[in-house]
Amino acid sequence: MTVEGAGPGFPSLSELAVEDAGRGYRHDAVRRVTGTVAVQVTLSGCGALWTDGARASVPLPRGTALIFRAGVDRVVYGLPPAGGTWRFVYANLRGAATLAMADDLIAAHGHAVAIDPQHAAVRALIALDAGRGRGDLRLDNARAARLACDLLLALAEQAVRPPDSGTVAARALAALARQTGNAQAVSLAAHEAGISREHFSRVFAHAYGESPAAWLRRRRIDQAAAMLADPDLPITEIARRCGFATVSHFTQAFRLARGVTPGVYRGGM
Repeated sequence: MTVEGAGPGFPSLSELAVEDAGRGYRHDAVRRVTGTVAVQVTLSGCGALWTDGARASVPLPRGTALIFRAGVDRVVYGLPPAGGTWRFVYANLRGAATLAMADDLIAAHGHAVAIDPQHAAVRALIALDAGRGRGDLRLDNARAARLACDLLLALAEQAVRPPDSGTVAARALAALARQTGNAQAVSLAAHEAGISREHFSRVFAHAYGESPAAWLRRRRIDQAAAMLADPDLPITEIARRCGFATVSHFTQAFRLARGVTPGVYRGGM
């Protein structure tokens, strides 16, 4: 259903549906209309997501939500290769505050975020959709904003709970963070965590919703963008410190992530 909601600054619910993924269900987030944030909370079955061209999928079982910035995030989602069922409640959110909160959530957890499908914020959406199908639903601005805020805050509850530092996933994340500037970061982090690279990748993706390589690439670009604020630091040195084997590789990765070359990005500061 389509929902009429609040103004451009507030988080606001603009679309809502409880759906069952059918055979062949698969979508590309980049092709969605920009300026919105999509959240799909798994109610039963299991979905899957593929980040930034990754071959291996990340599962989206009950207890998780998919979150992405439409038209921005390189995420493909749908039924896993083995098939099965996937029932979810879908919410499309708008507003400048929504985009800022989504940035923080995705930076902390990737695109798969833990959430209890029995959470009051999720149950409120399900109840609102019940029996309405694809018909329009008009809400006053305050209620549309409240529903969106409640859902975003429910997702943020996961962000404020630090992982148990003794878990394999937490050790993997800490090890990878320490190896960011090394070109062989994933292999070295796996060795430090005491597990094989393959197991490291599986554990990391299941816990954080993206592959170690995708997390590492995003972190390196963020670090590089911060370093570019120093006009006296050569781009070649930034590339080296951030773990890029060559300046051309750094330039290509930065352009893909930020839309401009490092030099142009620095010039616009």
